[in-house]
Amino acid sequence: MSHEPESTVESPVRKFLSERPEIRTVEAVLSDLNGIYRGKWLPLEAVDKLLSGQFKMPLTSVTPDVWGRDVEAICEVTGDGDGICTAVEESIRPLPWRERPAAQLFLQLNHEDGRPCGYDPRVVLGRVLGRYRALGLKPVCAPELEFSLFAEGRDRDGRPIVPPTRANAASRIGGQLYSTEVMDETAGLLHDIRDGCAELSVPLDGLLKELAPGQFELNLHHVDDALLAADNAQWLKQVIKSVARRHGFIASFMPKPFGDRDGNGFHTHVSVLDEKGKNIFDDGTDRGSDRLRHAIAGLAGVMADSMLIFAPHANSWRRLQRGVHGPLAPTWGYENRFVAMRIPNGEGAARRIEHR
Repeated sequence: MSHEPESTVESPVRKFLSERPEIRTVEAVLSDLNGIYRGKWLPLEAVDKLLSGQFKMPLTSVTPDVWGRDVEAICEVTGDGDGICTAVEESIRPLPWRERPAAQLFLQLNHEDGRPCGYDPRVVLGRVLGRYRALGLKPVCAPELEFSLFAEGRDRDGRPIVPPTRANAASRIGGQLYSTEVMDETAGLLHDIRDGCAELSVPLDGLLKELAPGQFELNLHHVDDALLAADNAQWLKQVIKSVARRHGFIASFMPKPFGDRDGNGFHTHVSVLDEKGKNIFDDGTDRGSDRLRHAIAGLAGVMADSMLIFAPHANSWRRLQRGVHGPLAPTWGYENRFVAMRIPNGEGAARRIEHR
């Protein structure tokens, strides 16, 4: 009788924890449909149960509204029953800003019979990537995240407090776009964000002061794994919020914190590689290939149907206004930041769409 050889591949989670004996807690999380973490803090002795496929979370764990409330209709359909969570082992990361050493691990939600849960965002994206693979293609993604920095508390009218700067004092007329002087005033926080990203292997690229008071933008390097790009964006948000809290600030990704100022966007730069690693949007000209324009047409064609993903909340829609870099129609153009799909200038190999 022949026997299959036992796998000699060490579990990434067990290897990670063995190298960091100070860690006693693992935060196991799903990302819900709003990009909010839902999960549990687990002691080390529960990790084996998790890795062996015995860890459960309700199927509705990924469907709460943005306030964290159950959606009654979904609870009725599912009976609010449990699903089985599988660990995304390569996602294990330290959480260096915690007072007690801890690690975080991403999960995928499945039905009890092993079928992936069709409304887990990780599953949805995985299925889309499967369609790309079937065509011999691979998307390359680079997210850009904007956020607002607020002081603790509220002003006398109940509004968030934007920290004053030496450049503008308490004036809210403008936010000093691209001001390195204003960035220098928050250098400690920004450097800690970069250090936190390095600790989590998040490929942070540029940091800049954005248009509105207290507003910043952070860019991620492109990667040819869209799931990893999404994970990087989630980690970046967590680093920003956690580091801001340690510095006595509140970091908010709210699309429109103030009605009379520019809001926070989430832009993604996307290109597509063929089986030879060539960018299919590049034809050697500044105009780009026909497949670039086909992709633009496809994105424009589904944009209206996709708005519940792009702008899922009432506040999201408030960002879409004339004159504040919030696109109002499925438009596109070369080097134009007022359209929905911008085609940046640059080398042909980097020809891409910035979905705004």
